[in-house]
Amino acid sequence: MQSQFTYFLILAVSLAGPLVLSFDKKVAFYTKWKYLFPAMVFPAVFYIVWDIYFTRLGVWSFNPAYITGIKLAGLPLEEILFFIVVPYCCVFIYECVRTYFPRLGSAPGGHVFLRILAGCLLVFGAVFYDRYYTASTFLFFGVFVFLYYIF
Repeated sequence: MQSQFTYFLILAVSLAGPLVLSFDKKVAFYTKWKYLFPAMVFPAVFYIVWDIYFTRLGVWSFNPAYITGIKLAGLPLEEILFFIVVPYCCVFIYECVRTYFPRLGSAPGGHVFLRILAGCLLVFGAVFYDRYYTASTFLFFGVFVFLYYIF
């Protein structure tokens, strides 16, 4: 196999198991696709725009040896597919955990942990203001968790 298919192959292998197991009778994840795919659109668009922005700034790049070379808006096709494949796999795993471990609820200290995390992220975002990507990531995530608790 040629190395320019590496990123694509990693995505395909990552998706293969969850996609096939989506038809498992107990989980029946395929019955929830009509809710999943619309919910994946907003985050995918947000992070694709985020990726385009930071790629243009030169914060990161993609090694041409491991991508097919097909680009959309300056991003490799594989990077755009990443924002579909990974959320699908994550929600699938979450659904499996909920199905196979129904008594597993949220941890009693989970809310406290998230509030402390939000505060720490906001502080670190301010401390690392000179590192554009790190500061942006910490601040956005901190604000998101903070807004989650307000609304």
